[in-house]
Amino acid sequence: LRCMVASVPALAAAAPKPLAPSRPASSMCWSGDFSFTRCCLAKRAPVACWSAQYTQERCCSTKPVLSDAVVAAVHASADHWLCGCSPDDLWKEESDEWDWCAVRRAAMLSWDINRYYPRFVDLDEATLAACPLGALYFMVA
Repeated sequence: LRCMVASVPALAAAAPKPLAPSRPASSMCWSGDFSFTRCCLAKRAPVACWSAQYTQERCCSTKPVLSDAVVAAVHASADHWLCGCSPDDLWKEESDEWDWCAVRRAAMLSWDINRYYPRFVDLDEATLAACPLGALYFMVA
């Protein structure tokens, strides 16, 4: 059928074109130091998270919860789980700094990621956007 449509110019022009994937909506609540994890998942959200139209109910309990940076990162890369890691990074020694490669290694090897959680909930929005699937993994694990 596709060959028949392509061979008839009038039908080919009228054939529906595939839709480009649309960019999902993002939340206006998150930017800079204000992130979903810091303000909604941490046991003690900073008081600065909430003011005027930015309420816990509006920002944490309604869709969308993804920030502009996270949505942009998802659309910019085809492999959201690389998180900037090279094969050599997966086996380097851990440090006190946040390291998506260490989290990725732990997840790949089915190690307990709970030890990373206290630092995860304090990450800023740009660090979360650096590894969208890593952030999602923490949120659903």
